[in-house]
Amino acid sequence: MLRTLPVILLLTALLCCSCRTTSLPKRAVASMFPTVISASKLEEFTPLQATQFHLDFCLGIAKVRQDLSQAGLSSADREVILRGLAKRGFAEIDARNCSLPWQWLYFASHPDKTLHVVCGFKEKPKGQYMKDISLQGTGLNSWRQGANSSVCLVKSWKESDVQVSCVYKPDFSGEISHWEILNIVHIGGN
Repeated sequence: MLRTLPVILLLTALLCCSCRTTSLPKRAVASMFPTVISASKLEEFTPLQATQFHLDFCLGIAKVRQDLSQAGLSSADREVILRGLAKRGFAEIDARNCSLPWQWLYFASHPDKTLHVVCGFKEKPKGQYMKDISLQGTGLNSWRQGANSSVCLVKSWKESDVQVSCVYKPDFSGEISHWEILNIVHIGGN
């Protein structure tokens, strides 16, 4: 018993010293793996060879280009986005740790030659994000599978190539989970 005590103390000391807390970066971070949609949806997307010009154009259409320059989206993150679109037809920007009005944004290239640029907001979007968009009428109700395979109610309003959606929590409490703005960009041939 006395022989094992020093070993136990040593292991305890090593365990305590090896644990450390890390914090997520306070900037926007790009990824090629989805966290806000179901991974099974990746099969629906088609690879897209895009350039920095295409990326800036899409960010401008989504009205988030200025936000990302303030949030510190690095050139390496921009390359991750382009690589994700080229390999999978998908890329995501996580801005949940930034002080932006929106929390995430993803790009999804579809076989019908459109690129969907979807921006997620915790609160109802306002200002520049809703410019030229009206939420008149009752909206269209539909059901959607979420990132964690739960099903949630979605109420949407569509105007030409822009769709605003209110996504409700999957617990059927009637509480809003988040808002989304989908911008559809016609990309023509690859």
